[in-house]
Amino acid sequence: MRYLLSITLVATILLFSFTPAIGQADPTLSANWLNEQQAENGSFGNEVGATAFVLIALSSVEKENSAALEWLSTQDFSTLALDELSLSLIALVATNTDISSFADGELLANYSEKMRAEDVRADHFCLGLIARFVMDIAISQSQMDKLNSFFNEDGSVGITTNAEADVITTSLCIQALVASEQSALLPQALAFLQSIQKPDGGWSIDPTEEVSDPLATAFVMQALIASEESFADWGNPERTLIEFADANGAFIFADGRDEFFNVISTAAAIPVFQGASMLSFAPNTTEVLSGSDAPTLNANWKLVGDGFQIELDTADDFFTTVVDPFTGEELYGIEIINWTAEYPYTGYIIEQYLTADIILWMAEQDASVLENISAATLLKMSEEELAKLPAEVQQRATNSD
Repeated sequence: MRYLLSITLVATILLFSFTPAIGQADPTLSANWLNEQQAENGSFGNEVGATAFVLIALSSVEKENSAALEWLSTQDFSTLALDELSLSLIALVATNTDISSFADGELLANYSEKMRAEDVRADHFCLGLIARFVMDIAISQSQMDKLNSFFNEDGSVGITTNAEADVITTSLCIQALVASEQSALLPQALAFLQSIQKPDGGWSIDPTEEVSDPLATAFVMQALIASEESFADWGNPERTLIEFADANGAFIFADGRDEFFNVISTAAAIPVFQGASMLSFAPNTTEVLSGSDAPTLNANWKLVGDGFQIELDTADDFFTTVVDPFTGEELYGIEIINWTAEYPYTGYIIEQYLTADIILWMAEQDASVLENISAATLLKMSEEELAKLPAEVQQRATNSD
């Protein structure tokens, strides 16, 4: 049986890339592809870890999968390793499923027992800490000390104490560092990830490879998101990740013949394009604005902001001057939204995540917004949201060729 996170051998946006994408970074399309890979019994690959991991990915785009949850509830949790138990708990939180009553509490009981074990692998333990954070359970000092003991002097982490550095394990343990609010080791751990970044801008699970793969790249990018790192400071690795996407939304691993790795790579990539890591499913992690009535933006806009090196959390962030990477012209306000609609690889953000309340709020701040919103933006908006705009604005969309 292959373990989901124990692999040693084995953008949304192309904001500043000048080469065509193989596919498109549409998390919903990728989620639909994942659902098509589901077995008749409700599982993904008949593996607990993979099924839980897919549930986490689907939850990041607010898609339900009751059959997968039902299959998960029938498993013998006493036989599972800590990584599978931890991923299952994260999946329950992500799907708003009651943990205490799930499978008569057997999942939580076995997780608690495995977390107390002295001989535990680093990747499993770090996933256990992430699950603890997501369940809103305090991380003890002894657990923090154990986490610290896994880190090597160069900031890397191997699966076991004497094992070679592993990029996925290091990425998971960085999320665990953030969860336990330990900042001392974080810079060195991030520096290690930067030191093994491939020339193409991504990462590989195989340190001997010269090119990256979507699995390692997605895991590292989740660690960067958890650490509140800007992708722009890392050379915009989302440009590399999107190159692995095919027209169906799948993120293809290696030659694509191993469907299991295609599924896991896709599940790892989906939250990245939502601006999310596994820590994002913890309660009270949604940013609450203070002193501003600007509408909150969907997490997909964060990746647009990263490309322009600005924050895009709320609608007032559009009122920042940025530079068009292709023409050098300055963009401001509604022009940033128009750019997003017109650029070939980012139109889906307008279709799915531009709401009328964003436009109307911006128009209250700048009267020219409704006049200058482009036909491309109006045509890509959903019919439901377009109908909420003034009639004269809707008419411009109707009259467009």
